Amino acid sequence: AEKYMAARFKAYCDPYVPFRSGHLKNTAFVGTNYVRYLGPYAQFQYGGVVMVGVMTHSPWARRGEPKRVTGKPLSYSGGGQRGPNWDKRMKEQRGDELRQDVANFLKAKSKK
Repeated sequence: AEKYMAARFKAYCDPYVPFRSGHLKNTAFVGTNYVRYLGPYAQFQYGGVVMVGVMTHSPWARRGEPKRVTGKPLSYSGGGQRGPNWDKRMKEQRGDELRQDVANFLKAKSKK
């Protein structure tokens, strides 16, 4: 049931996850009771704020160079729902639908 819920959670989040080339959305890992986005830039996309290297002052920082938050919001493409904090926004907008989906799965499993 937890694996089903995690898989459905990912499916419900898909329209909210930033989508430029599809890499972030398509590399999501569904665990037993969690979803982890594996792109190297996932945390920056999730936060929704441009980060730059502390030495280069560029979003394309050198390997291993720490980054700092600039306060400038990221712009997202691929649809109006895509953007930061995609899990929270999905739960706010479609959480009841997800809960009903999982409840229906559990009812169907209990009848077998």
